[in-house]
Amino acid sequence: MGGRIWLWETGLEHLQWSLMEWRNMIGREGDRLMQITINRESGEDVSSPKHGKEDPDNMPHVGGNTWAGGTGGRDTAGLGGKGGPYRLDAGHAVYQVSKAEKDAVPEEVHSLRIILDNLQAKGKERQWLRHQATGELDDAKIIDGLTGEKAIYKRRGELPPQLGSPQQKPKRLRLVADVSGSMYRFNGVDGWLERSMEAVCMVMEAFENYEEKFKYDIAGHSGDGYNIAPVPINKIPKDNKQRLEILKTMHVHAQFCMSGDHTLEGTEHAINEIVKEEADEYFVIVLSDANLSHYGIHPAKFAQILTSNPQVNAFAIFIRSLGDQAARLQRTLPAGRSFVAMDTKDIPQILQQIFTSTMLSSVKKFPLSSR
Repeated sequence: MGGRIWLWETGLEHLQWSLMEWRNMIGREGDRLMQITINRESGEDVSSPKHGKEDPDNMPHVGGNTWAGGTGGRDTAGLGGKGGPYRLDAGHAVYQVSKAEKDAVPEEVHSLRIILDNLQAKGKERQWLRHQATGELDDAKIIDGLTGEKAIYKRRGELPPQLGSPQQKPKRLRLVADVSGSMYRFNGVDGWLERSMEAVCMVMEAFENYEEKFKYDIAGHSGDGYNIAPVPINKIPKDNKQRLEILKTMHVHAQFCMSGDHTLEGTEHAINEIVKEEADEYFVIVLSDANLSHYGIHPAKFAQILTSNPQVNAFAIFIRSLGDQAARLQRTLPAGRSFVAMDTKDIPQILQQIFTSTMLSSVKKFPLSSR
């Protein structure tokens, strides 16, 4: 009743008959090639897109991340793989990685999405504040008043929402990215432009489908100005193609813009603009190369702008440094307002610290005893 029989065919006659049955079953037509699908996980992740090496003999290459025109690999231009910059057909049979592997979200983006899932509402709510010395008489405290209790009144006031309360309005985030000419010029030395684009791409991917909870936009600054808007708030990219177009725009702008720096102007404009729309909470995050002294920018002025509006949680993330320049600049800025991330993999953890710090600050402003 519960047994199983495995039948292994080894005779040529039986194999030929089974092959004919199988061909009839799948509807073989003429001499067309049959496809065999093998499902397996490579265990390899993508790193950075590149064209890859050119094979002078145009030999077929399957898997790996070395050759241009290969199939089923990663990072390089080819077909059937993942993480490459564009498609490239070298005329060979295509080996396709599985859709599950292609759709696998990188760990950094996955970590950031977990952080977004656990963000709490911060917008203050108007509630009745009880146990007050003045205000309207609280009916529930009449007996206490007869016994001499003074705090028997209630009045309307603002309190932070209870833990786990749903957001009434989305949070607002503006990412301020450096797209100046120096980024393009020195990219071959330390990959500064690539890291900046990786950070922007990570934000765009992580915030997908969180429109109800978080509204974001991305502004850039360069020698051409302080409010270059590759991602306006009303034109959030919906797919990989649109995200790629934005990254291309950043790359081209850095290649052809005028020299100069508008870090301070870009930060100040972002802080002033973001509060014009009502939101649950405001964040401005500035990506910088920490080379402010080269343009005569004093750290005290940068610190003043970061803390100019108590409604806005403004922070700087330094993703490039000449020597210990970033560390020295970080020590001169207000505590907790700046971070150093030489690897974009550190950014999710930094954003977690940023969101956590605002939560703790609200607890200090509204201690439990006041509730």
